[in-house]
Amino acid sequence: MDTPETFEIPSEPFSFNGKTVQLRGLTLAHIIFIVREHRPALEKLFEKAVTGQVEASGFAVAMELAEDFGPVAGRLIACGMGKPELADQMAQLPASAQIVALEIVVRLTLKQEGGLEKLMEIVTQTLIRVNQEMSRRV
Repeated sequence: MDTPETFEIPSEPFSFNGKTVQLRGLTLAHIIFIVREHRPALEKLFEKAVTGQVEASGFAVAMELAEDFGPVAGRLIACGMGKPELADQMAQLPASAQIVALEIVVRLTLKQEGGLEKLMEIVTQTLIRVNQEMSRRV
């Protein structure tokens, strides 16, 4: 029988400027953290994703985010590295490198969650529960 210690979390290498790191799909905690940190920039993207109006790719995400792309991409990439504290550093990568890294993180996230629509459903339900719990405490 497998145990949590034997789970292999899928990852892919990302190389830039002679350095290589492993990127993984985002966890639910990462996604909620990113949504909270960048809520205004992500609201329109989120609405389009829920209704299937945005392609599930790093380039499509970049185009939807426009001027907010750098900071959001930096946070997504840093979370995909498992090091959210490096978000500002990852935001300084050239756009072409950010898009490549985002493609990896988005692909791995969608693969582990069962597709974009399923991921949006999970995130929506979780945020509703978190908001309900927070309003009960107030």
